[in-house]
Amino acid sequence: MLGTVKFWNGERGFGFIAPDGSPTDVFLHVRSLPPGVESVGQGDRVSFEVEEDPSPRRQGRRRATNVSVIAEAPPRAAGGRG
Repeated sequence: MLGTVKFWNGERGFGFIAPDGSPTDVFLHVRSLPPGVESVGQGDRVSFEVEEDPSPRRQGRRRATNVSVIAEAPPRAAGGRG
């Protein structure tokens, strides 16, 4: 799937992806990023797969796996990346 990073909290290591053609955001955890990538930024374009979170507390929530950044968003004037 393809989508855009909608939100990223770098301090906590999680965020959400807005998938192309889907109204439901997908949870993204830093552990789903490729080795050596510690953060993404709001507006980055990503490719990813989706699985259902197996955790009992988060049952039914969709989460991203095998995430790859395919295009970084242009730098913002203030705040920068995630």
